[in-house]
Amino acid sequence: MWFTRGSAALSGSVFVRYFSQKRAVNVRKIDPKVPHQEAYSISRDLFDVIRIHGPLTVGNTWTHAQEP
Repeated sequence: MWFTRGSAALSGSVFVRYFSQKRAVNVRKIDPKVPHQEAYSISRDLFDVIRIHGPLTVGNTWTHAQEP
């Protein structure tokens, strides 16, 4: 087959490039600047806004969150 050598070399170089990159910072661990109870309340309120109004931009989410 004419494409086996080229595709093997290409996939090998992609494999090496992918695994040679530096790992990303773990962003799942967030250290909130507020107490955990307050952070939970804020995140719950934001989740409710997104659940009710659907996909929003960040600005629109904050606008809806500030409404009483």
